[in-house]
Amino acid sequence: MAAPEVSGAVALLWQAKPGLIGNISRTESYLTQNATPLTSTQSCGSFHGSSVPNAVFGYGLLNILRTVQAP
Repeated sequence: MAAPEVSGAVALLWQAKPGLIGNISRTESYLTQNATPLTSTQSCGSFHGSSVPNAVFGYGLLNILRTVQAP
């Protein structure tokens, strides 16, 4: 995930769920648990491409709609 996209997603998430404002750990959990996982054939040290998170895609594709709709 790139910084501009993530910061925009956090702004949207905090607008939709004001109870998360300032709660970085819960915000991060919402984003990572609702990302669309992506895997790779590439591995980097202890980060195997077939696992999530991995060195290529991290936790995967940011899915702000699913994140905002999550309970």
